[in-house]
Amino acid sequence: MQRSGPPPTTANAPFFSSSFFSSSSSKSRPGTSSGEPPEKSQSQPPPQPSPFFPPPLQPQSSGPNVLIKDRKNSFGRKTSFSSPNKSSSLSSSSSKRRANSSSSGGGGNVVVTDRNVPPALPDFALAAAAKITRDADNIQSPASADSFSRMLSRTQTGSTSLAPSDRLQPPPTSATHPNMWQSSESVVLHMQMQEIANKRISTLDYLRKAHEGRVYWFNTILFDKPDLARMPSFESRKLARRATNYLLLGLSLPTIVDLYANTPIEFLRSLNNLLQEFESFQQLHSEGGTSTSSLSRARLPSMFRRQGGKSRRSTSGANDIGYPLDSDSASGGSYGGIGGSSSASASVMSFASSDNDLLPGEVYTHLLTPSLPFEPDFYETFATLCEVLIDVYTKVLSLVPTPRETTAPVAELFAKADAKVRKIIVQGVVKEFEDSSRSHIKTEVANIGKLDRQHTDNMSGLFGAASAASSSNTVGDLKQDVALNNPPDDSISDLAFSPAQNQTSDFLAVSSWDKKVRIYEIAPNGQSEGRHAYEHDGPVLGCDWSKDGTKVLSGGADKAVKLCDLGSQQTIKIGEHDQPVKSVRFFESSGTPMAVSGSWDKTVKYWDMRSPTPAASLACQERVYTIDVRNDLLVIGTADRYINVVDLKNPTKFYKTLQSPLKWQTRVVSCFADAAGFAIGSIEGRCAIQYVEDKDATSNFSFKCHRDPPANNVTNVYAVNDISFHPVHGTFSTAGSDGTFHFWDKDAKHRLKGYPQVGGSITATTFNKTGSIFAYGISYDWAKGFQHNTQAYPTKVMLHPVQADECKPRPTMKKR
Repeated sequence: MQRSGPPPTTANAPFFSSSFFSSSSSKSRPGTSSGEPPEKSQSQPPPQPSPFFPPPLQPQSSGPNVLIKDRKNSFGRKTSFSSPNKSSSLSSSSSKRRANSSSSGGGGNVVVTDRNVPPALPDFALAAAAKITRDADNIQSPASADSFSRMLSRTQTGSTSLAPSDRLQPPPTSATHPNMWQSSESVVLHMQMQEIANKRISTLDYLRKAHEGRVYWFNTILFDKPDLARMPSFESRKLARRATNYLLLGLSLPTIVDLYANTPIEFLRSLNNLLQEFESFQQLHSEGGTSTSSLSRARLPSMFRRQGGKSRRSTSGANDIGYPLDSDSASGGSYGGIGGSSSASASVMSFASSDNDLLPGEVYTHLLTPSLPFEPDFYETFATLCEVLIDVYTKVLSLVPTPRETTAPVAELFAKADAKVRKIIVQGVVKEFEDSSRSHIKTEVANIGKLDRQHTDNMSGLFGAASAASSSNTVGDLKQDVALNNPPDDSISDLAFSPAQNQTSDFLAVSSWDKKVRIYEIAPNGQSEGRHAYEHDGPVLGCDWSKDGTKVLSGGADKAVKLCDLGSQQTIKIGEHDQPVKSVRFFESSGTPMAVSGSWDKTVKYWDMRSPTPAASLACQERVYTIDVRNDLLVIGTADRYINVVDLKNPTKFYKTLQSPLKWQTRVVSCFADAAGFAIGSIEGRCAIQYVEDKDATSNFSFKCHRDPPANNVTNVYAVNDISFHPVHGTFSTAGSDGTFHFWDKDAKHRLKGYPQVGGSITATTFNKTGSIFAYGISYDWAKGFQHNTQAYPTKVMLHPVQADECKPRPTMKKR
């Protein structure tokens, strides 16, 4: 019900009445899922028509059966995909061509036409129309074997195929074929260029994300910077040379985009020249070279900025990785001389006022080679170079918006440039990442194979300090554990002991999927009795106690945050979210009790119990899966592995945001007893220890837990469902879907005790205020789907009496 005023209180009234719990049936559990949202794809903007396309050539006639080509003055006379005839008359072709024509047509050796002269066509179109086999020595090949060798093949059509005679069918004319300029061959070339350019843009963006640690390398390994630093090629001296080389290439590319982009031919010819010069530069300045400098440090952030009037989009460099360069030159035919010279001056570009490390006589036309005052950061340079190359491919798409601009010379030059980009950028990093991912997987398998066959011994070895020889001292006993009377009817979602110090008995709150929150009283001898319960309109997902032990807070799938006053046994709704509430906690702000709730609506809200509206709220990056509070420390774990740290002295701002060091979904966060840091548990059977302040970052680490020994090359990995810190010793427990729990010493990096399986998944744990009782809930956690949710599956809460030596830290290790 909605709250109409402050909660009623009775100062002297007892908290509880007589026992009331009885077995009752509950509704079947609703199915839920929290899938991650798919990453939005980015589409390229549609290309714009080029204003630089020249008008079609006009036909000229000088006699019957003679084709006169009106060729304008060009900047080069080298051959390309076209195969021009040495004579303007088809009857004067070479003997080889006549033989080919005769053999295909089955007639005489002389090729003639029976129509008036058609309009002048480009050489390759003329050859396609006449169906004459061109000499192999007149065809220029791409720089490397590529798909262009296939897409330039001619396909016979009804209008161009030869009849079995010595006479050709009449070629198409502008009157009979108004779209003759957009031939099927040009359409194929244009489609191939668009497909390759878009694929290369996607590849470069994927490589950049892989360097930044934002994607799993083909769903295998998520590389972080320490992983990449262990790559064999990442030696500091070589990495510095590669960074310098890539910075020079990234500096030179915008000049090509700005000054040499009047026509596709001009742009691609200049791009090929630049890439060829860069390959030559790499050969002369290998990874073993050194770099001197004279540029100021302040110039580096602007080095990738365009020098023309157009502003470049800003970019943030990556922080993670590079890869080795292949300095071999690209193979392929010549491309120089095709198209026109640049409208801009072809003078050598250099920094006249700076000394450089070029060799005598080493001069470049397009490659800028300033010397640097320091070694640039490779990760930032590589990320920026990827963005610049994406701009280059985008420029190519804008220069050839339709098949009309996609001529054979353009396709040839694009093939060569793309082959060089693949060689310089793509092939090296792909090979490096593949080798490293294979190495990581082999290492993981080898480490798993070394584990002991005994599960508890396996657990002790994973943390690093305990060994199989000491297994007798690290295996705990469950014989004295006591079951809670009248447990919930459905899976247990959360457990919380009252922190009040003035209570002789312990009071335990249990939230469950049967829509109820139950409060139990636990006597010193372990006997338990239910004292109170209240309901939500949906499964309850979290609960917590106030500091004085008089109120219980809860949130659930009904989107409500409820408060139960145990003195009056009245329950009110103090707040609401737009989606289910996953976790709730009490805290104090300037001595005033406050509540905080985290929801799947991607918000964290603060509640003053005296007001029905939130006192403040925080917008998170993703759905909130877990929160925890200790003193002034609030830690929030969300989907996509975001971890937000909040100082409750300034609760409306994130003190720090980081990505979880664990590579899979975050399941739980739990604050240290001294609030100096927190622990993270994930679904992959791993736990991480993180300190809040950067000065303590060297103490951060992670370890494996809750995994079965390998059997038949298969290792079962279980989720870490809950983490609880001992209120006195500062040690902590982990509990998982494998049905085991363990006590750990984070400072000694040592497993204190491990316990056998309890017959079902452990979904929630907690210590009492003195640390003498450890409560754990056994119930189905839906990790294996509804098929395994049987009537025989246990649902109960167990109370484990903590012995003196079970949770004490190792005395031989120095505490923080």
